[in-house]
Amino acid sequence: MSLTVGNVGMGNSYPSKVAFGAKLPTEDVLQVVTGRLLKEGGMNGIYKVCDEMTGRSNMTHELPEVSRQCTEVLTERFPVLNTIIENSKKFFDGTKKSLEEITKWKDEQVKLFGAKEADVPEFAPNNFEIERKTAELFSRK
Repeated sequence: MSLTVGNVGMGNSYPSKVAFGAKLPTEDVLQVVTGRLLKEGGMNGIYKVCDEMTGRSNMTHELPEVSRQCTEVLTERFPVLNTIIENSKKFFDGTKKSLEEITKWKDEQVKLFGAKEADVPEFAPNNFEIERKTAELFSRK
């Protein structure tokens, strides 16, 4: 199944193709939308979600913008992620958390999501915005 949508929040109306089908661990999706590492080896999961969704191999310096774009698509597809993002802001309040506390919180959020795997959409990322943000990053002194 696929549907055509505009580039969500990208400031243009060029349509992008969104296809549903890649099943990925919900805990990895949560890492992308919360911006938090929620398990040991968590970066691999972030890369997997971002790469699967964009259909490209993303580089480390691109991840902030790519994950922002992925989050916009994911929260549109799964509105419960907005609640989970708010929960993460409360949980990660600046106090140090143990791996056990983080794991318990993550497991609660996976239950709230309602599935251990998420059928994540593939979309055409706004490559211009990724390149612009990357250029911005490297032009800072």
